[in-house]
Amino acid sequence: MEIRELLLRGGVLVIDPYSSTETPNEFLAKYGGYINEVALVAKHESGYALYKSSSAPTDAKQQDFYSTFSRIADDIGIKVYGVIHGMLDKYFGMDPKYSVEKSGGFRISDYVCPFKESYWRYLGSIAKEIVNFPTYGIVLRGIGYPSKDFCFCDQCRREFSEMTEIERDFSFEFILRDKELFDKWVEWRVENVNKAVETVVSMVRSVKPDLEVLVGAYFDPETNFIEGAREHFGQDVSKLADITSHILIHVMPWSPMLPDVGTNDYSNLVQKMLFTRNLNKADKKHSLFVWGLSEDSDWSMVSSLKKETNAEKIFVRTDYPEGYQEMRETRLGLS
Repeated sequence: MEIRELLLRGGVLVIDPYSSTETPNEFLAKYGGYINEVALVAKHESGYALYKSSSAPTDAKQQDFYSTFSRIADDIGIKVYGVIHGMLDKYFGMDPKYSVEKSGGFRISDYVCPFKESYWRYLGSIAKEIVNFPTYGIVLRGIGYPSKDFCFCDQCRREFSEMTEIERDFSFEFILRDKELFDKWVEWRVENVNKAVETVVSMVRSVKPDLEVLVGAYFDPETNFIEGAREHFGQDVSKLADITSHILIHVMPWSPMLPDVGTNDYSNLVQKMLFTRNLNKADKKHSLFVWGLSEDSDWSMVSSLKKETNAEKIFVRTDYPEGYQEMRETRLGLS
């Protein structure tokens, strides 16, 4: 699908300058007349800020991307969302003090352990910087755990073992053998994710009390939809909605193809989205996010899902992030 057509249909395009060769001026000269809202990556998965930051390392080549784009967009009446990739951070993930560890000692060098309180405040500092530019809202993506068998770093093992009174040198297999212990593991990780989001949101709203903040949650059949998001990633949608009032549901990030409208798979997807009724009743908003969208049929499916669930917006990234295949394998526990 062409970008112009996507914009005409009301999609909120997510722009990552690492995936584009156009400058902000060039992009807005070409598409500005079709845009009402746009989402700009401000803190990249690489860990680098795409503006001159006092808190985060700055990408020398893209140090003016967010500031320039957001100001030009604001001048022509376009609302800007700043996208922050939370625990997805190759810069901090390279540091053993911050990286996540799987049972058995395997570390991921592009992900930060959600239990690190100092990192929560770091993300909050970045968010506070972003809202100094013309920013209508903040989108928090990648807030959670890589999969259900993380994190086993020294700090996490120490904290969980003290809380549950088990030996510190425990494994994920040991947790799985005891349902009560596994339930505690799931709940503890949910609490860590909630605290991270609470920290960022409170820091942002200390500067701009009414700023809209969206927090992402994964929704995929491979990880048992929204019920599985809690177990796999520490994302409890109802609790996150209480914190931010706006959930960004990432539709089928790990499945290769979106189902066509009218198929059994689509009907099942709609059934699994019924939890959004509770959000609506509680005056909580939800929007949809999809990446790798290139076909008209994909847009038709997501647009139909928006209507079925009374979603606010559809955020779209037309490509996949760098290292998508490795990311997918990790999220599904295949590596």
